[in-house]
Amino acid sequence: MNLMAHEVSEFSRGDIVLVKELYHGKEFLADLSNMLSQICRASNIEYQSQCDFDGAINMDGERIRRVLLNLATNACDAMTQKQTIHAKLVVSIIRENEDIVFACEDNGPGISESIQANLFEPFVTHGKKNGTGLGMAIAKKMVDAHKGKISFETSSQGTTFTLRLPDAYEEHSIQDTESEEEFLHTNLGALKVLVAEDDLVNQKIVAKLLEKLMVQVNVVSNGVEAIEQLKREYFDVVLMDLEMPEMGGIQATQYIRQELSNDSIPIIALTGHSGEEELQKCRSAGMDDVLQKPIDRRRLAEALQRSVSNSKKYPSYSMNDLGTNNCSI
Repeated sequence: MNLMAHEVSEFSRGDIVLVKELYHGKEFLADLSNMLSQICRASNIEYQSQCDFDGAINMDGERIRRVLLNLATNACDAMTQKQTIHAKLVVSIIRENEDIVFACEDNGPGISESIQANLFEPFVTHGKKNGTGLGMAIAKKMVDAHKGKISFETSSQGTTFTLRLPDAYEEHSIQDTESEEEFLHTNLGALKVLVAEDDLVNQKIVAKLLEKLMVQVNVVSNGVEAIEQLKREYFDVVLMDLEMPEMGGIQATQYIRQELSNDSIPIIALTGHSGEEELQKCRSAGMDDVLQKPIDRRRLAEALQRSVSNSKKYPSYSMNDLGTNNCSI
C-alpha cells in the first residue's frame, strides 16, 4: 500500500496514530529543502528556506514532512499554471512562545474565494486535473493529531500556510539555579558513557546533553556495535535505545549480562514507550533504569547520578514513576 492510499485509509477510519520523535529544526528543514529545491528548480521557481529555531521538535516527522510537501507542491502547481512572474516559495521554522511554527509562503495567484471557507473539508479542490480533494483535509487531520493548528492567509499577491505545533524541546529547558548546577555536575565529570542510538538526531541531542554535564561520550548505532565497543573499552554507564537495527536494546542487554557476564555496568534504557509490558521487558533483560523520551538534562543527570551513587539494583519502579518521566528499576 503506497503512502497516499495509506493516508486515505487512515483518514476514512479516523485513527491516525502518531510516531513522535525528536527532530532538530535546522536538520529537518535542510532535509525537506533538498526535495523542495529540486521541485522548484524543475518549475523555474525560486526557493528559499529559513530556520530561526535551533532546538528540537517533538513530532511525527514523516507526517509533518508530507504535509509541508503537499502544501509546497500545491503552491508550485498553482504558480506554474498561472505563469506567476518571478515565482517564489519560502518555507520557514520559527519559535513563538511554546510553539513551533512552520510557514509555507508563495507569491502565486492566491486561493479561489469559492473554496476558502471549506478548504480543509474533504473533496474540496479547484483547478487541479488529478486532485483527490483530500490533501488538505488529511493535512488538517495530521496537524490536529499533534494538537496543533493549521491556517492560511491568501490574496491575489500570494498565500501563506501556517502550521503551529506544541511540544517544543530545548536543551536549556532547566532553570539553571545554583543548586541545580551543583547537583548536575556532582560526581558526573569523570564518567565515561556509551550511547547506543540509531537515530542521528537523537544521537546528537543525547550527546549534547551529556557534554553539557562534562561527561565523556561515545556513540554507536546499534546493539551489535555497543557489544563490540564494550569488549574493547571500559565504560561507567550505557544508555541503550530499545529499537535499533541489527540488534535492539533488549537483546543487547541480555547478551551483555549473559554472554559477556557483565552484571556490574549500569544500563539505562531509552524509550518512547510507557506500557507495563515494555517496562517488564527492560526489567527482565537486566536493565537498571529507564528514561522516557524526550529526555531533558535534569532527568538524564539524575539517572547518571543514581548509577554512580547507588548499588547495582535500584528500588523497583512503577507506572506512577514513569508518569513523571523518572523511573528506576
